[in-house]
Amino acid sequence: MSEGANQAGLEVVLAFDKDEKKIITYRNNHSDCKSLIIDANNFIALARRKGWRVDVLHLSFPCQPYSPANVAHNIDKDEQNQAPLLGCAEIIEALLPRVVTVEETDGIRDSRYTPWFHALLQQFTSLGFSVRPGEDLPPFPQPTHARGAVSIATALREVEKAHRGSPLSHHDTSKKLDIPKPSFDPHRLAKTVTCGGGIGNYHPSGVRNFTGNESAALQTFPVRYKWGTLYLTEVRIQVGNAVPPLLGKAVQASVAKSLRATDKRRLAKMRSEAQKNIIDLTSDLDDEVITTLANQDSHRMCRDYEI
Repeated sequence: MSEGANQAGLEVVLAFDKDEKKIITYRNNHSDCKSLIIDANNFIALARRKGWRVDVLHLSFPCQPYSPANVAHNIDKDEQNQAPLLGCAEIIEALLPRVVTVEETDGIRDSRYTPWFHALLQQFTSLGFSVRPGEDLPPFPQPTHARGAVSIATALREVEKAHRGSPLSHHDTSKKLDIPKPSFDPHRLAKTVTCGGGIGNYHPSGVRNFTGNESAALQTFPVRYKWGTLYLTEVRIQVGNAVPPLLGKAVQASVAKSLRATDKRRLAKMRSEAQKNIIDLTSDLDDEVITTLANQDSHRMCRDYEI
């Protein structure tokens, strides 16, 4: 989301994750942002102590407990991944944002996870936030069918151009498939990119999977994005878990536009109220007196200038 927010013109000032590998990647690409390797509980305590404040807060909670793609649930891991969601209200109270965006798999709306979905919404409504379109709630961007996204062919060409002549890292290469798959026309959009690469996602030649950099480009990351690991598996996990920058840009651009419009309305209202409180001290004077006063001020200014 940070990459998209930057592209939307927002200044990203603070980020945290308990996973060191992810923060290394983050720091490689967002060096001006304060990024911390810390868990949610310790971050909340630190934010309160420091008095940090932001206009926009984005939260990405682990999706594994609710994801339809997770067919082998681990109870202990699920509990660890669900815990941060219940700390949503405390993070909001610590940073006091004007707008909060949340990214989560739509699997959380499954009837099995209704209590968790309601718990998430309740934390917002208990703090006075709106979760439905209203006065100051930014409109969600309209579906554009990936307007601005690149085809597989374009992404592969841009990656090859960007990395031509540079030493290959582990995630620049991909092993050949044991059993080749049917080749296809690359002038189309890729399928959903996941932590494992994505079902049905492979190189148009049919002989190999996408490399890490290719998967990142298909997820709309800049082709020169610097990953904090040399291992293809870890790059794929970071790419698959990320909010596509193109989507992040659309969401945060809408948020920024809404906040600017709100600020403009509030400023106009403040000016209007200030005008009402101005007292006209000359209202009881006749025109002759006002002219005399003006002339006296003019003579005084001239004398000051001559001195």
